[in-house]
Amino acid sequence: MEVGTSYSYPAYIFAGQFNPESVLHKTAIIYRGAHFRPKIMLNMGKNTFLGSVIVLIPKLTMKDGSQIGAGTVLAGRDEIILEDNVVIGYNCTLLTASDTPKSLFMNDATPENKRAIRRGPIICKKNSFIGSNSTIMPGVTIGKYAVVGSGAYIGKDVPDYTMIIPKQKFTVKFRKQIEEVKRWKDSTNQKLK
Repeated sequence: MEVGTSYSYPAYIFAGQFNPESVLHKTAIIYRGAHFRPKIMLNMGKNTFLGSVIVLIPKLTMKDGSQIGAGTVLAGRDEIILEDNVVIGYNCTLLTASDTPKSLFMNDATPENKRAIRRGPIICKKNSFIGSNSTIMPGVTIGKYAVVGSGAYIGKDVPDYTMIIPKQKFTVKFRKQIEEVKRWKDSTNQKLK
């Protein structure tokens, strides 16, 4: 994927590497150094970008305004969906398949029928944020406007408007809903007048 000396390129330049049914908006950007599973189904909406990532899943859907930071690895056997304006920070790991300790064997050299593999799609709902160095496990849904702090391990769904803060022993806080934030801004502006 090394083309020229630029750091980023319009995604459609690489269309030949992807599934022919992939949809790449003309404003979608892929950074130099990104690596993809052969013939991945890649859908990138308006103003999306992929940093220098490794994508080893069969299908990735990035809706308008979504971005994935450099060093992130997307691996497994199921789809990952990023709704509008989702941000995945640097060096994250999103797994749609993973061995579990429920079986005796946990390695790729062992036949699958002797392993317990957890798998499922990952869905990040609109305006959610995943901080750098976080790990998201198979089958997880990150709710709308949710924030996952840097370094978090997420093995269960994160509800809408929730903040997961790993440095505070995984304290869960709830974000104010957008309507409450607007009311607060309005009341603050009235006090300043």
